Amino acid sequence: MTSFAAEVHLNSVFDGLFHDAAIFPPGNALMYHAVQQHHEYLQGAFCPWVGPFVCSLGRRPEFIAAAQGGAPIDLTVVVPADVEDIAKSLPRADTDVYRLRGVEATVPWADATRLDRLVDYRDSSPPPLDVYIELESWPTASEDLIPIAERGVGLKLRTGGVVATAFPSERALARAITSAISAGTWFKCTAGLHNAVRHRDALTGFDHHGFLNVLLATDAALESLDVSLVEATLAERDGATLAAGLRALGPDRCARARESFRSFGTCSIDEPIGDLIDLGLVRAS
Repeated sequence: MTSFAAEVHLNSVFDGLFHDAAIFPPGNALMYHAVQQHHEYLQGAFCPWVGPFVCSLGRRPEFIAAAQGGAPIDLTVVVPADVEDIAKSLPRADTDVYRLRGVEATVPWADATRLDRLVDYRDSSPPPLDVYIELESWPTASEDLIPIAERGVGLKLRTGGVVATAFPSERALARAITSAISAGTWFKCTAGLHNAVRHRDALTGFDHHGFLNVLLATDAALESLDVSLVEATLAERDGATLAAGLRALGPDRCARARESFRSFGTCSIDEPIGDLIDLGLVRAS
């Protein structure tokens, strides 16, 4: 079995960073294959870097059937906007198949009632359980996120998709990150972020954000809240520059950045690990 090692002070910076969204586009893996692959990741050398398996609420029964007989899997469930009462739709207790670790839900800006229901669900569930809110439109100021921060809820930022318009600009993402940092809430990203470095996809022509860009941009926001500086960090397309920047942060700043940028959903675990190997941040042996 291939083993992986990171540089000493980077050993924990990738812990739990990669949430396994293999069944979502563009990967669209079959549930059985995705679950079996997830079990293999958890038995491999980079197990600490693999976060929960991400599944939509409607496919939870399919997930349970596919996961029977294996060790319990940490699970994050994506709840659609039309589900009013999550407690009735999603049992709170852990099972012999999964441990519920996260709930992600879309919340309209003005729907404080739905936000409160999500918080009540979290507070009445066995810990640990993280709740992430995907707003219907992107935040542009920290004041937008105060109700989320006050409730101890994370922000879910959609950083890509299957159409060009699903990818936010560097400026929009920079504003969202600085707003989250200023408001005092953490965030995760989803879609389009399975590579380390900002790049243009040769097949689609879509400009993808890089997860190392986002990590370093988070550190930049924590340092100064300068949107222009955060935007410039998100725009960097040289992998060696980003790798050097990460090495230079040191353990304390890496840990602080990860407290804010908690994770991202990726339909491939192998791709981000491969990028880290290519950048010399992770060694395979």
